[in-house]
This record gives sequence, structure tokens and C-alpha cells, in this order.
Amino acid sequence: MAGGGANMKAWLPVAESFGFSQALAEATSGAAFSQLQFDHWQQLDGGEFNDPESRLGKIIAQIRTRKGLAAELPPLDRYLDKL
Repeated sequence: MAGGGANMKAWLPVAESFGFSQALAEATSGAAFSQLQFDHWQQLDGGEFNDPESRLGKIIAQIRTRKGLAAELPPLDRYLDKL
């Protein structure tokens, strides 16, 4: 390895990982890159999923917005069989 190198291992929440590889490459002018691998589950404590002010509710809203969905969760009756 010319100039040396370093390997780092860190746990990054999936919701935080989107765009990470590109941001790392841009910040280091391509000198660093990431290799992401799923490792383990950990419960996210942060309140109710349907509370828009809780940590969990904010993460869900961000993911839904990124995917082009409405930030608020649809009502459960939308999924009930109408027959």
C-alpha cells in the first residue's frame, strides 16, 4: 500500500447510511471508500412510531419522504378488506 492505509469498523444505522459512501468519497477526493455490510439488529428506543415528534417517528417520516411517500402514516382502515 503506497502511503499506508487504515481499516476502520463502525456500526452505522441503516437510515443514516444512505449517501454515506458518496459523501466519504467526495470528502476525501476519492482516497477513502466504504464497504457496507449488514451486521446486527438493535432495537431503536425513541417513542411511538406514529408520533411525529418522537425519534422513531421522525426517522419513519424521513424514510417515507425519501421514497416519495407521504410523510404521515396512512390510517389502518385503508388496509382493511372492504368486501
